[in-house]
Amino acid sequence: MKIVIDLQGAQSTGSRNRGIGRYSIAISKALIQVARERGHEVFVACNNAFPLAIEPLKAAFLPLVSKEQFVVWDGPVKAGYQNETTKWISRAGERLRDHYLQRLDPDFILTTSLCEGFGDPVVVSGAPRAGRALSAVILYDLIPVIYKDIYLPHVETRQFFYRRLGQMQQADLLLAISAASRSDAIARLGVDPERVVNISGAVDDIFRRIDISSEDAARLLSRYGLKSDFIMYTGGIDFRKNTDGLIEGFSQLPQAFRQAHPLAIVCKADKDARKRLEDLAARHGIGQGEIVITGFVPDQDLVEFYNLCALFIFPSLYEGFGLPVLEAMSCGAPTASGDNSSLVEINQLKGASFDASSPSAIARTIKDCIDTPGRLEELRAYSLARAQDFSWLNCARVSLDGMERILADRGRAAPVAGRRRKRLAFISPLPPLASGIADHSAALVNALAKDFDIDLVVAQDEISDEWLIANHRVMSYKALSDPWRHYDHLVFHFGNSRFHQHMLPMLEEFGGVVVMHDFFMSGMMCDGEYVGQLPQFWTKRLLHAHGYAALAAKTRDPHDATWLYPSNLEMLDWADGVITHSAAPKELFATYYGDGMPPWEVIPLFRRTTRATTREEARARLGLNDQTFLVCSFGVMGESKRADGLLEGWLASTLAGDADCRLLFVGTADGPYAQAVVQRIKSESGARNVTVTGYVSPEEYETYLAASDLAVQLRALSRGETSISVLDCFTYAIPTIVNAHGTMAELDPATVLRIPDTFTSGELAGALETLHRDPGERRRLGEAGRAYILAHHGAANVRHRYREALERFATSPRARHRRLAMAIRDQAEEQPPSVEALASMAETLSHGLPPRVGAPLIFVDVTALLADAQGRGMDGLRSLLRAMLLDAREGWRVRPVYFDTAILDYRHAHGFACGLLGIPGEAPFDEVASLRRGDHLLVLASPSHPLEAAPEFLARAANRGIAIALFWHDPESVMKLADPDGAEAVGVGFSPHAASLLIVASERQALVAEQWSKKAEVGRASPPRIRIRHPDEDAQTLFDDVLCRQAS
Repeated sequence: MKIVIDLQGAQSTGSRNRGIGRYSIAISKALIQVARERGHEVFVACNNAFPLAIEPLKAAFLPLVSKEQFVVWDGPVKAGYQNETTKWISRAGERLRDHYLQRLDPDFILTTSLCEGFGDPVVVSGAPRAGRALSAVILYDLIPVIYKDIYLPHVETRQFFYRRLGQMQQADLLLAISAASRSDAIARLGVDPERVVNISGAVDDIFRRIDISSEDAARLLSRYGLKSDFIMYTGGIDFRKNTDGLIEGFSQLPQAFRQAHPLAIVCKADKDARKRLEDLAARHGIGQGEIVITGFVPDQDLVEFYNLCALFIFPSLYEGFGLPVLEAMSCGAPTASGDNSSLVEINQLKGASFDASSPSAIARTIKDCIDTPGRLEELRAYSLARAQDFSWLNCARVSLDGMERILADRGRAAPVAGRRRKRLAFISPLPPLASGIADHSAALVNALAKDFDIDLVVAQDEISDEWLIANHRVMSYKALSDPWRHYDHLVFHFGNSRFHQHMLPMLEEFGGVVVMHDFFMSGMMCDGEYVGQLPQFWTKRLLHAHGYAALAAKTRDPHDATWLYPSNLEMLDWADGVITHSAAPKELFATYYGDGMPPWEVIPLFRRTTRATTREEARARLGLNDQTFLVCSFGVMGESKRADGLLEGWLASTLAGDADCRLLFVGTADGPYAQAVVQRIKSESGARNVTVTGYVSPEEYETYLAASDLAVQLRALSRGETSISVLDCFTYAIPTIVNAHGTMAELDPATVLRIPDTFTSGELAGALETLHRDPGERRRLGEAGRAYILAHHGAANVRHRYREALERFATSPRARHRRLAMAIRDQAEEQPPSVEALASMAETLSHGLPPRVGAPLIFVDVTALLADAQGRGMDGLRSLLRAMLLDAREGWRVRPVYFDTAILDYRHAHGFACGLLGIPGEAPFDEVASLRRGDHLLVLASPSHPLEAAPEFLARAANRGIAIALFWHDPESVMKLADPDGAEAVGVGFSPHAASLLIVASERQALVAEQWSKKAEVGRASPPRIRIRHPDEDAQTLFDDVLCRQAS
């Protein structure tokens, strides 16, 4: 294995002289030693943007690596994140770094410090954009996220840090310096536990027990104004170091004790910091000389301070590792530290830790350690023994173990010569828009960023999620031009709200993958037409998907029509592929559209699997004791959530009369339905333990989840959507009762207690009582639900499923046709053709589109009706057509068209059809009706049909896979058929060579057709079938006996 160590962590101005710089150098040296023992090769890479920092590193590393293995690359000297110019340079510099380091052909690139480069030219990234190298990043801590208000008060620093954390998520391996940092990466970044290991830390060899003469000790103490038996603190002066809490705790000690054991704050302190601490000490009544602030001390003095102190006290509120604690213990200092974060991993002696947030606990610990006989000797002995458990070689061995495992896993999963991060345009509403899809998309982007470079394409002026802004380019949908030149995938997240209206024209123009969160899109389209003033925004798509009966229903009652018709077929036809979160939408597709489903993948809805709070914390926050049995129903109180049914079931159960049982409806309760349920709760004497919370914040929502004993999530009127609330219940291991409705019926029966879709109050009451009295079953269901969501809905599985689906969709018929069009376009740019040639090629490309999705489309040529509305038999033909349009056979769609001689192609006859059916309002425009493979054409033949002017039109259509039927509807007319021997019959005039079916209205016509067919057999692979349609046959018979047989 070849490893490149990016040593910028030891170069940057902010880290080279601090703990991170020391850690970077020490772990790198140990890695080189252990790697050599295992037969691995290590390169050290430095950034020439820090030229003065390179010589000291050469001196440190050239004894360990050859000159060829010490690599210097030229990074941009003006990189940084202070303004847009330096930010752009930094992001371009990331590509430069990848290019230089990839030239070494490494298996792993190890970044010693990722969160650098805000104010200096450090250039780093979490994962290479190309090449075969895997990435490892040392993770020190996530303290700026834990104390965001303190450490990230400004938007610029937040965005910088969030970008770095986003890059950290993309790394193949995180090397956490403590178990606490590892847990934070899993819980706060959603990192796969398999991709983050605890490598721990160690200290430099200078930190050890040494002999100090009394004279040297006196000189040191005199130089800093200290006396013997002092208490020592070192580690910096900021919020989490808790120096204020230390001073307050020290002030609570008796004055005589403070005078005998002064507190030495050994760290750098500028003039303002020193004055603030001195003023704070004075306010707490601490006398002169009882606290000494030394300022910066050199390493040798620091080691002597550790060796001489009576007690080392470390009151930090949070540490990634707690290096000063291990330094002190390595020097044999009696040590007491906070009982939090990584500190408990180093100092594990009982009684040697304390609540760092409590000044009184700090005071009590100091006094007990010093005043208890033998206690200091016990602490000193423990410090020296415990310090032996930490070494840089151990850190290096664990690091290399992790790299070797990840490399082996990558080799087993997919041996590749290289990798290129695919570029993805993510088109979706995002926070703060009031849409559940916006919140879901924000979380999903972060999960997918491990595998893709993602740009966010939006129609909103503001994005409130600073992490997204920091880690991804945001662009207006209006600026998305020619996207397939720049992106490998376009992913559209569609829901049934106005926030998605702008995406439909984009999908039509560009194509891409549709992620469908709702099967019905009629609400979004209705709003666009009636509220958004988008002409026929819904009308055209409703007609395309559901025909004229749906259009008539819309004119009668638009609201009812939104519930009856999904209206999404056209967008599914434009899609390269479709992603849904359950199989229910596929069943709805079959119900509404029959066969002809587009490429489709069911991918579990992504959910963060980490929990924000514990049950104990949540119950304390809500004022609940352990005896309270809390049942919750989560979500907006609406008819689709069956709140009335839950209330009935509760009132019918024994829980309603149990003072220790409570039912909470957690969510907004607006509208007539919700208010009726609320009123019922107020009026029912048995509902005294039922509460409606109203709107809750995301933090409050998670508090209720964590506090719950049981959840009841019921559904009705489902239209293919997935219940996020049920998945969140699984995350918190809450046993959950559901009814078998919609996607709830797909849940693993081992994970829920499922009652019938149309349940009775007694059935629900029985389920409540069963789980109330059986804690073992509750525990089993909760654990099963938790295991289910970890296995199916976590980031690793969802990301893997998306990657596979997008790759498959990239080879779909739609995508292949688009690539063909792009290749021809590129040729046109290299060799510009004439306008005529370009138009001809565009027409040819349109004929090559793949078959439509959904039920087969039957185009009925009504040119004869338009040309001769009063002719023989036209009334009967109109009646037949009316029946075909309003009552099409299931599994077929019927659309009238007419032949336009100006363009030699068919147009939709929407205006004619609306007039024929009496549908009021403006009819859709008669657009060109491009016939595609898989379509059917029924021509109502008549004298002087315009197809005479285009004799090759039908032949070409038939050759493209369009099934053609010619219908002579007038029994008195005689067909004119082109005789193979040159003779012609008298009558209607165009050749039926292209037809696979001839429908005639009389025996005479059948005879002429049969004679012609026999003469023409030599020139055809198979003759057309001939059928006589009797005048009393209805439209359904025509479908059943003719068109369906033709399709078969």
